[in-house]
Amino acid sequence: MVLNNDKYFASKARDIDEFRAQLRLYATECETRVEDLRNSVNELNTSFIQLQRGTGYSNNSDITVAEMRKFELQAVKEKLDHTLASNYEIREQLRKQLKSMLITQQERWKPSNVA
Repeated sequence: MVLNNDKYFASKARDIDEFRAQLRLYATECETRVEDLRNSVNELNTSFIQLQRGTGYSNNSDITVAEMRKFELQAVKEKLDHTLASNYEIREQLRKQLKSMLITQQERWKPSNVA
């Protein structure tokens, strides 16, 4: 019985490790896609600012620099918000998995009711 439980827990541990690896890969892919999109947005914002500058809407280079910095900071904030939300989700998933494993382990060590 103990051997079967050990195999079960080893199997679950492998499942969790595999899940974590898949999660890390997915998160990395998402971060790459988000970073690519942010770069595209920054390029478009820069082009827009240069277009405004060329048509006379904004002649002050300090304003242009400040606007570009604002867009960069907004992108950084969005990335941090996304990372924070993702970390909260991962933490909650891991907490649930740990709780489930602990409950299963406690049940494993409970003495069986012999009548």
